[in-house]
Amino acid sequence: MNHALAMLSLLVVACGGNAGHPQPTVDASATGRDAGDVAASCTALAQASCNLRQSCSDGGNITHSFGDMATCLQREALACRLAMQAPDTGDTPDAVAACVAAYSTLGCADFFDNNLPAACAPPGGRAAGQACAFASQCQSGYCGHDKTASCGTCADPPAVGAPCRDASCFRGQICDSRTLTCVSDELAGAACDNNTQPCGFALSCDGNSNGSFGVCTAQTGTLGESCSGTPEVNCDTKANLSCTGPAGSRTCEIATYAADGQPCGAQPDGNVSCAAGGECYGAAGTIALAGAPGTCKAAAPDGAACDLEVGPPCLTPARCVVSGGGSQGVCTLPTASCGP
Repeated sequence: MNHALAMLSLLVVACGGNAGHPQPTVDASATGRDAGDVAASCTALAQASCNLRQSCSDGGNITHSFGDMATCLQREALACRLAMQAPDTGDTPDAVAACVAAYSTLGCADFFDNNLPAACAPPGGRAAGQACAFASQCQSGYCGHDKTASCGTCADPPAVGAPCRDASCFRGQICDSRTLTCVSDELAGAACDNNTQPCGFALSCDGNSNGSFGVCTAQTGTLGESCSGTPEVNCDTKANLSCTGPAGSRTCEIATYAADGQPCGAQPDGNVSCAAGGECYGAAGTIALAGAPGTCKAAAPDGAACDLEVGPPCLTPARCVVSGGGSQGVCTLPTASCGP
């Protein structure tokens, strides 16, 4: 199972991108920082993040998460600028520059498994119980219950197994989209289950069927290699390959990504992922389980309706902010106006 993960400047926004996700103006002066420093820092961070997504997946993660490189740059830089305007944030131009430097030695597995270096997670000035919109505002480095609301609360980081429907997971954890709990991706040789205990980046769960656990195994399948035989050959996602073709005669081929309304998940010719931040929903309307078919729902534009359970999702850094309970909300960008 592969996972993905902040930041762009107004200079890059001018280059274009996804017209369905217009870029708002972010006021860097609210924190007394020079707008040029913020723009330059966030441009550099966006470039580092998107370049890693590109190189670690031969472009596949860019297509899957954002649709294209321009949109990746825009949305990642936007997240950076929003965080840098927040009060009491540890995200300063110097801190962002240190994070960019750390990206030069960051491995693909750590990046996609959300195990970012400490330089990319500077603590903020707010104590436990204070309002926050970003983890970088908190002394603990964690802003709880921040995924479905405009504001969260600084808190101790969650343990593995904590629910993540409404709250983010911590560094080194990912939110499993099917169980909505924080999990640590398993390493090669570890026991795995695609729906509850996933493998880390560029690993596949071999032997997982009929409720039994499998073993995390490195993906070694090359372009054109058969992936239908026994033992299993797992196509290399680092090369953007997927096991494709009629059952019994599948080969590792360049992955394709489905658009809104198109079939996804387990299909007759192999597994298909959604493009541009879309999510695959099954017949019951919820996110399709591993090994099940579904239909893609595209990420909704900022300000549009979303639903935590039946979709559509939002395009990062927007959140599906709900009110009054339930799962229906509006795709909303995080705000700097949480608390004093």
